[in-house]
Amino acid sequence: MDSKNRHWGGKPVHTVSCDKRRDIIISMIPPSGRILDIACGDGATLSRIDAKEKHGVDINAENVRAARKLGITAVERDVDHGLPYADAYFDIVITEGLIQHLYSPESLLQEIERVLKPGGLYIGSMTNNYHLWHRVMYLLGRPQDSFLFRNRAWQITSSFFTLAGFRKILSGQFEILMCTAKPGRFSSLWPSLFGWDIVWKARKPIPQDREMQVQ
Repeated sequence: MDSKNRHWGGKPVHTVSCDKRRDIIISMIPPSGRILDIACGDGATLSRIDAKEKHGVDINAENVRAARKLGITAVERDVDHGLPYADAYFDIVITEGLIQHLYSPESLLQEIERVLKPGGLYIGSMTNNYHLWHRVMYLLGRPQDSFLFRNRAWQITSSFFTLAGFRKILSGQFEILMCTAKPGRFSSLWPSLFGWDIVWKARKPIPQDREMQVQ
């Protein structure tokens, strides 16, 4: 077992402390047919969503068992190895606080695009590594005092994105409906500097959309 699996698979990740992020994500999710939560944790987000079929995938076996107790069809899997679903299977895919932990986020975005139906939605969030507080802590040589690392093992980060940088990567696979950073007192004025989390809502283009873009 590699170090990543030892870390994430060694103990369950309880998600009840992520209420603000979760409320933002849930507010963007319409009722749907099939929905997938990647790194679903204990199923807390999916349990509050209106969908006919709720699917989850997580690297941690205990999280998967907890999600199943909530009626979620959950599977144990390292998503760096791909998603175990057929093409165009889901109406909505969500990732909550996941992308920054991956060594190859672009690979997962390709997989999400693959399993989404044309016109399907990809909704997600991740920590804004470039919030003003984090920048100041690094400038002072005190990264351990940044909220990215302080007493929060689940915030260990492999990929760092600016808001503009992530928009560019996201646009390579999806039509961006919204991508900003919030919450935060001044996040509406300067999202990249004052928003605590990058949040987005994007759509998988349907074939005629791509044809029109080429023309």
